[in-house]
Amino acid sequence: MIFGEVPVDEAENTILAHTVRAQSLTVKKGVKLSAADINALSQAGIETVMVARIEAGDVMENEVAQTVASRLGGPGVDVMVPVAGRCNLHAQVGGVVTINAAIIDALNGSGDGVVTSTVAPFEVVEPGRALATIKVIPYAIPKARLKALTALTGQEAAIAVHTFRPRRVGLVLTRVAGNQEKLLDKAHAVISARLETYGSRVVHEARIDHGAAVLADAIEAMRTAGADLILILGGASTSDRKDVVPAAIERAGGTIDLFGVPVDPGNLLVSARLGDISVLGLPGCARSPQSNGVDLILPRVLADLDVSPGVLLGMGVGGLLKDVPDRAQPRESHPPKTPAIPRGGVSALVLAGGASKRMGKTNKLLVEVDGTALVRQVAAIAFESDAAEVIVVTGHEADLVREALSVFDVRFVHNPYYQEGLSTSLRAGIGAVSEEISGAVVLLGDMPRVTAGIVNALIKQFHADQDGTICQPTFDGRPGNPVLWPREYFPEMLDIWGDSGARQLIERYADRVSKVEVGDAGIHFDIDTPDDL
Repeated sequence: MIFGEVPVDEAENTILAHTVRAQSLTVKKGVKLSAADINALSQAGIETVMVARIEAGDVMENEVAQTVASRLGGPGVDVMVPVAGRCNLHAQVGGVVTINAAIIDALNGSGDGVVTSTVAPFEVVEPGRALATIKVIPYAIPKARLKALTALTGQEAAIAVHTFRPRRVGLVLTRVAGNQEKLLDKAHAVISARLETYGSRVVHEARIDHGAAVLADAIEAMRTAGADLILILGGASTSDRKDVVPAAIERAGGTIDLFGVPVDPGNLLVSARLGDISVLGLPGCARSPQSNGVDLILPRVLADLDVSPGVLLGMGVGGLLKDVPDRAQPRESHPPKTPAIPRGGVSALVLAGGASKRMGKTNKLLVEVDGTALVRQVAAIAFESDAAEVIVVTGHEADLVREALSVFDVRFVHNPYYQEGLSTSLRAGIGAVSEEISGAVVLLGDMPRVTAGIVNALIKQFHADQDGTICQPTFDGRPGNPVLWPREYFPEMLDIWGDSGARQLIERYADRVSKVEVGDAGIHFDIDTPDDL
């Protein structure tokens, strides 16, 4: 390819390198100049243009980009259609992405103007997530150079997505003197949410005293019950290879592969095997929904990636993470919502699982407004209200949502089917409401102008109506959200499908709806598009 400035009358059939604007004329870069273009440029007084002249044997930018992308993409990766010299790789499935950095570095160092950017290695990705972009800067490169580039990609794919293999998880929680049961409840909820994010679930749980003999028996019971992954969260931290957790694993016939990993929070992890079953002694930070070392290691285990001692000990670079509030000396702390759930109270459900499709690549729930993520603003509303419990339903980018809400003592429920519509998150939330609760107010995670006062007005009306009516806020006569639902409607809410929420039930039971005038237009405002934001 020849690149340079030429007289306009010699530029026919070349590719215009830079957009030309003169008077009312605009000829955009990348256009193959026709005779009509040449005449228009001349008429506009343009004497020279910067162009690229394609020679025999040159390969055009889109073909180069797609060829390189196809060589890089492996299992679980989709190669998209190239546009303007750029070809993207997207995740075909959910899982953990692996990147061969040496190959990417070699391509970027080739000097041909073909550059590749990727997500971080071992990142958890969802279907459709952009993994890499290959950009060909020149309009074409010689065929010989393309051949040299493909040789750099090697024989194995440099970018692959490893899907999660669902596991039957056995969870053992040990207690020491002074542990309250709600501490174990929270640990169970947080660990279950993590597992559900990756398609696995707790099928066996044991709560026992913190001792090697009883723990060894519990581990053996998990194996006998058919667990193919055993997680142990001790009531006391493991401080030595001979401490209770590793000693119990060995007593049950297991082998300790590694004690201690270079990630913080999460240093005190124990990695072991019991036959062909993986066993993890979890560090104390596993009780926190905030991202920690467990979130670096557990996805690799569930995706059947290498977690041998050499791999885990190589995680020190990048292993220093944000601190978690559940530490003995946390950087942040938060009080519990309530010491107990009163019978007849109202649950606040925050639906925070949507994929924000109308926002493009941006997850609107994580966008900060006035320094605070939108989903955190909505959770704060629920937390500050008179609701007896707060449940947050996650889906898209669940780990990031949990981290954004880590300062609140809320219960997380993951919805693995969030892509099928709002109803799936509604069903997940309603199904998680505590038995003592008589109703649930459903808050949408993209409505930050709703206030705790609005929620409280609904709760007050609900109790005034003897807990029997659907309570919906209005402003200037127009109904809005959130809506408070009595428990008697829960069975029908669990049978809703599609992306319309429970609107159909409001229409069906219009005579049972109690309208609550709140004097606040926030009940009509949600964020769907960049313009709304």
